[in-house]
Amino acid sequence: ELPVQPGASEAGPYLDVAAIVAIAVSHRATLVHPGYGFLSENAAFARAVRDAGIGFLGPSTQVILAMGLKHEARTIAVKAGLPVIPGELAEDLGQAVSIAQRMEYPVLIKASAGGGGMGMVACSSEEELISSFDAAKTRAKVRSPNCMCASKCSRFLRRACSTMTLYSLSVTIPPRTI
Repeated sequence: ELPVQPGASEAGPYLDVAAIVAIAVSHRATLVHPGYGFLSENAAFARAVRDAGIGFLGPSTQVILAMGLKHEARTIAVKAGLPVIPGELAEDLGQAVSIAQRMEYPVLIKASAGGGGMGMVACSSEEELISSFDAAKTRAKVRSPNCMCASKCSRFLRRACSTMTLYSLSVTIPPRTI
């Protein structure tokens, strides 16, 4: 059991990699399923489980890292010849407005890292984009353990947590058999 400390977030125990791995080791677990959300897309968790000699029922650390940053996952999909909707990275609100004007509304904004799917916002106008941009960035930082590490994580990861991707919602991609 992983107790919640008074005043601490209830999510805390679900994000405690060392404690979870210690419990798995103490119970002689041979395989860990990462579940959904929390640590399911956390490369450090996958690495810690594997380093403890326990099987990890999930993708490799490299795949988790590549797919965790939405703009990197999109680049991989494009290189693989998969259809993707138009999208561009925006470093700040001014750039986001410029991109959205070029793409035409509606657009979807999504943090490049973090958010757990909760940071996506559909914007039908420039006013909606302006009022939603900073809130979506903040939500992504709060929802992602990778974005909460501020001074501890790499400059690249901190940048990814504050970078938003805009996607066109007015484009339909025909289904394709892979």
